[in-house]
Amino acid sequence: MAGRSAEPRLPKALAAVLAGAFALLGAADLASAAGSRTGHWEVLAGLWQPHLDPGSDALIGVALVVIARGLLLRRHNAYRVGLAYLAGMTVVVTVWVRAPRHVIGLAVLAACLYLARQAFPVPGSPRLTPSLTRVLLVAAAADAVCGTLVMAMARGGPHPYKHPLAAGRVMLDGFVGRRVTMADPYSAHWALPLLTAVGCVTVVVLLAAVIAPPAVPLDGTRSRAGLVRALADRIEGSTLDPFALRHDKLHLIDPVSGSAIGYRPMFGVALASGPPVGPPGAAFSALSHYLQHCQAHGWRPAIIGLGPPELEACDRLGLRHLHIGDEAVIDVGTFNLATPAMRNVRQAVKRTRNFGVTTSVQRESDLTGRLREQLLSIAFVGRGRAPERGFSMTLGDPLSGRHGDSVVVVAFDSEGEPVGFQRYAPCRGGRALSLDIMRRVPAAPNGVNERMIADVVAWAAERQVDQISLNFAAFRDLMDLGSERNRLQRIQYWLVHRIDRWIKIESLYRFNAKFHPVWLPRYVAYRSPLDLGWVLLAALTAEFSLPIERFSGAAYGTDALAASLAQG
Repeated sequence: MAGRSAEPRLPKALAAVLAGAFALLGAADLASAAGSRTGHWEVLAGLWQPHLDPGSDALIGVALVVIARGLLLRRHNAYRVGLAYLAGMTVVVTVWVRAPRHVIGLAVLAACLYLARQAFPVPGSPRLTPSLTRVLLVAAAADAVCGTLVMAMARGGPHPYKHPLAAGRVMLDGFVGRRVTMADPYSAHWALPLLTAVGCVTVVVLLAAVIAPPAVPLDGTRSRAGLVRALADRIEGSTLDPFALRHDKLHLIDPVSGSAIGYRPMFGVALASGPPVGPPGAAFSALSHYLQHCQAHGWRPAIIGLGPPELEACDRLGLRHLHIGDEAVIDVGTFNLATPAMRNVRQAVKRTRNFGVTTSVQRESDLTGRLREQLLSIAFVGRGRAPERGFSMTLGDPLSGRHGDSVVVVAFDSEGEPVGFQRYAPCRGGRALSLDIMRRVPAAPNGVNERMIADVVAWAAERQVDQISLNFAAFRDLMDLGSERNRLQRIQYWLVHRIDRWIKIESLYRFNAKFHPVWLPRYVAYRSPLDLGWVLLAALTAEFSLPIERFSGAAYGTDALAASLAQG
């Protein structure tokens, strides 16, 4: 964008050079620990520190590699840790080892790091101390358990000590890689390396906790539901716009275009969903502002659910993209149950009528208290023990009253008791609806979901609603290929088919295909192939509500959060 200048390349280059220096020194220490004390590795390692025990060299090498990664990501806490490490090593070399020649290399590297301090702008967490304290306590407990088990399995124990405190000292020496003497030489061959490996894991965990970027925005960014709701109500908007209002999403407002992006930080990934909510043609400005926001916080940017119009902006911004599936959208004007292509849906609807099923379509705000409780019970029964899923195409908080303008269709059995319901979020100025929740009790007649969709389409046709978005069909192309799949595609389809009982990818696609919808391709945009693993972890955790990342949606994205951040 003309009004936004790109970040100077020099700070990035300095960060990369210093990260490379730390990584090279870490590799030298690891090679030295592995026994490569000859040739170039010995010269390189000997320039900046004296040779230590192999375990200590390994510990230092692992620490330097972790610091190098933090420097490459331009995190300020990595700069601080690196500088503190060099200062501490200088003291050790000067006071205890008394090797002045090593001080020169340490001093040069420390000076270069200090002079380039402006190249590391990514801040750390404002609440580092409580988090680090918890990590320290957990790590100490885990180390104590692992160390005790190792010492108990080591035959003969430490030599010549028999007291528990002496064994503890040997265990600590093993953690930091120092040589210790044990009564049984065989035990020493495996016990000490195992203790050092535990120490290396501990160092990685602690450094990762210190160097990690903030888990929440540092600038008080919070939920702006009122503004986003107004933006999502534009006629020229997208059928995914309402889902930016999900309760656990923060909103970043682009000051240039006025567009909003709903996102959630997870595992160092700022996971956004859907195209930017705002005026047409504002994708480049909104995504550019979003990338700057992610860079300032040290997050990996990722956007799920982008459509073809946004891909040009992604290309201009250097983002990569992958086709991940298609959104199923019913064209209300052409939908006709009487056509031969709709035979399966027509039979399902007829079956429910034979069972005496009736439906009612109303706004969520018009639901009576008793009916709301019954529908919440259906949502719980239909979900079972599984958590409420969804991130990119759900609003969450079912029937909480927060989205009173949502359209709710309820199916009743022959006795007038509700057996299923669906909720649709209005968008595009009321010209479209997007399916949010679809629940039914297990005992409901087959075809209840098809019946509710058909009746919602009929209801929409009377109110000038021209589009109804159903679900997202992941890997639709893979499902459609049939016998034309190549070997890799056959393997992919086999995997998808085997896990379908848990994530319902194929089942959902087959259900959507019954309605012969218009398929709108959707993409995920990301920065680098190296980010894909983290993006996948964040996306799966968010979409399937995996318990590996704790998140308090009730407090997150509120004014209370902004106040706590300001105090932090």
